[in-house]
Amino acid sequence: MYKIITHIIVEEHFDSPEESEDVKAEWKAPLRYYPDGVQIPSGLPISYQIASGNNRCGNCKAYNPANGACSRWLEPVRPGYVCQAWTAIPS
Repeated sequence: MYKIITHIIVEEHFDSPEESEDVKAEWKAPLRYYPDGVQIPSGLPISYQIASGNNRCGNCKAYNPANGACSRWLEPVRPGYVCQAWTAIPS
């Protein structure tokens, strides 16, 4: 009698804090900063950048001027920036 291995199951458990931090660092979004040195929230998409046209966070449907946050990404944004999810405010 013999056995044939047909499946390999790999389970990852993060029991040690060092290992889990290494894995978290691997998957973390790249750090980005505004020109004034303030870190851009990592929850914002890579397309979030300084606006070069008329479309900007300040005139996007998702922008809340009361708290300066985007309701799409649930992060604080700056009115002079924009991302690909920009949506016109309905007239």
